Amino acid sequence: MFSQATYEAIIKRCKALAEKLRNLVNAVHDKVEYALSLMPVVFQWLLDKINDLLEKISEAFNKFWEIVVDYFEGMLAPIIFYARAQSWYSDVQSPMVKLGTDVDSNNVLKPSQWEGEGGNSYRRSVSDQSAACNAVATMAGTVGSALTDCAVGGLIFYAAIIGILIKMIMGVSAGTAATATGVGAPVGLAAILASIGIGSAEIAGAITAAVIFIGSQMHAFNDLNKGFAAFPQSRWPSATD
Repeated sequence: MFSQATYEAIIKRCKALAEKLRNLVNAVHDKVEYALSLMPVVFQWLLDKINDLLEKISEAFNKFWEIVVDYFEGMLAPIIFYARAQSWYSDVQSPMVKLGTDVDSNNVLKPSQWEGEGGNSYRRSVSDQSAACNAVATMAGTVGSALTDCAVGGLIFYAAIIGILIKMIMGVSAGTAATATGVGAPVGLAAILASIGIGSAEIAGAITAAVIFIGSQMHAFNDLNKGFAAFPQSRWPSATD
């Protein structure tokens, strides 16, 4: 079940964690420089190693951030999916169910109200109206259900992103702490780089899973063609013999 309040809380948390992670990564360079300034002697090989790792961290995180920004731009989609689903239920499915009942041959003029061939002809001519209404209602329900599932899928996706960001923040924080000794900076920076790499891979996995899930919902839309069986020649029944 999709809850807009829950989803909005998830999105707010996602944005806050992403910003916190970016600030931590951006601060790594200054913290390393400060740690090195406290060392009486800094060997060139150590500086070369540190600079190489800092460059790799910057490159890896920039790629990661581009992906995050791209998918944050689609944050409103699940809310729109859910709103559209509710519209299909309330504005199409429910009215067509009611109309199908109203025009059912058992509910229109009965033989006691209109006897003879004229009445029989009328009842025969409207017999397919109810089936057509019910077909539209079924299709509307299918669309609404698929859109709701897409909304729920979006909620699950961004909830997974929260877990990934938290793990990355922990990894970057631990790596940054390790750089405080100066000489241990390469180890700490390597840990930060690994955290960014693992986080990027996990987000790529979450994106792949989301794409597969959304793709599976497209089968529901493809099945809508079955509903047209109630519409001879793809038109609404004419209600005339």
